[in-house]
Amino acid sequence: MILHNQILQTVIKHFPAVMPYLSVETRDAMKAAPGYEGVRNTYWAIIYDAVYDYLTGNQMVTSFRNAMKKGAADAFIGAAEIGYEAGGGELPMDDDTLAWLGGEQTAEFGHVDDLFARLKEEWDGIDPIHEAFTRADGYTGRLDALYGEAKMRGAKNIMLTWHLGETEKHCDTCLELNGNSHKISWYIDRDYIPRKPGAGMDCHGYNCDCSLTDKNGNEYTT
Repeated sequence: MILHNQILQTVIKHFPAVMPYLSVETRDAMKAAPGYEGVRNTYWAIIYDAVYDYLTGNQMVTSFRNAMKKGAADAFIGAAEIGYEAGGGELPMDDDTLAWLGGEQTAEFGHVDDLFARLKEEWDGIDPIHEAFTRADGYTGRLDALYGEAKMRGAKNIMLTWHLGETEKHCDTCLELNGNSHKISWYIDRDYIPRKPGAGMDCHGYNCDCSLTDKNGNEYTT
């Protein structure tokens, strides 16, 4: 199932025009993937459908915006719980992590409001398939960052080492961190989370390809 989903995601990435024509069975198979992959696939499909259906229909924006917010709420909880346990934490999540998750959900709801406000204003100049695919990729990228941080929070205070990614240019923060090891709490307190949009590094996580590994070389970022 995982291999099939990877192949399907590759096909969709290169040929996004097929997305509206996938069968219900195919979509369900994507969502049924185990663990975080299934949560991510489900959120991706919800975002794609909300944006595409809004841009190609004639209904009010409210139902599509609400569907995407509900998808975000479910995806953030699912990703956080799976990540927290993957890091070694036991559910329920601790109070600090729950407060962090609540803040991340609220921020995501704001992003959804902004998205549909922009779609409404720029309706005539938007390609529905390209827009839906781009937004689905972007929003699930934020979900990846949330999963990674939840995993770090579940691992408590183990040491992690920062590694530069394969991007051509690196910000000063990432260059300074490269090869250094710190406790997870040190990274979280400074919001130094690789690939997290809006993170505390000089690059703010956008287009960041850095990673964090434990003493055994296991990666703690998606």
